Amino acid sequence: MNKSFGTYLAILMHAACLLAVCSCKKKDAAIHSPQPDVAGQSPRLLTSSNDGITVTRKGSFARFEWELDFGGCKTIEVYRNTTGMAENRERTGRLHPAKKEFNDRLPNPGVFYYWLKVKPVYGEAQNFGPVVVPADPDKGNTYQDITEAFRISISRTTTAATIALNFPDEEYTHIKIIKNTNPDMTSGLTIHKTTSKNETIRDPLPDANSEYWYRAEVLLESGNEFRVGPIKAEY
Repeated sequence: MNKSFGTYLAILMHAACLLAVCSCKKKDAAIHSPQPDVAGQSPRLLTSSNDGITVTRKGSFARFEWELDFGGCKTIEVYRNTTGMAENRERTGRLHPAKKEFNDRLPNPGVFYYWLKVKPVYGEAQNFGPVVVPADPDKGNTYQDITEAFRISISRTTTAATIALNFPDEEYTHIKIIKNTNPDMTSGLTIHKTTSKNETIRDPLPDANSEYWYRAEVLLESGNEFRVGPIKAEY
């Protein structure tokens, strides 16, 4: 490809992303009170919207849709928490910019808040939201932590730790194994990256007297992202 044409194309894509970002910000940012879509159905459908994002909850599942085209952007990331405040958000998805929907499994019947973080090719990322996922009023629905199906066993000697993965059948973009000397989930060293659901990793330990913690950061082909651990390596 001609270099000048490639530069021109990148500028056009960046402009398209910025146009989508700007037009979305002009929308009404008020959060609407959720209303049941279908009466007498269990689990009930509950919907709410904000900043151009619409969410529908059905029991432990939430579906997000947005009208704007972010195809000219670099990435879309999905974040959530239970407070609606910008701090302490957990990333639960990383999506191709052409995507216009996202499905997530909720760990409990409580209220959740979600944001889209859209990163243009150049410049600052923009956040859209929060959009509220209303509480589930149906007491009979079943909830399960999705990470319970992703099993990791860890043992150690004075010189090495052994990490064994036993994960379910999924399409994996990557599984990262991260080591730290404390259970902090925000830092650490990536020691291994794989797409294999069943694998055993041997990790040399530099200090026999230190504690070591491991976690897995999992990204599925669906765009769903979550973490397993941290788990302390025990003798």
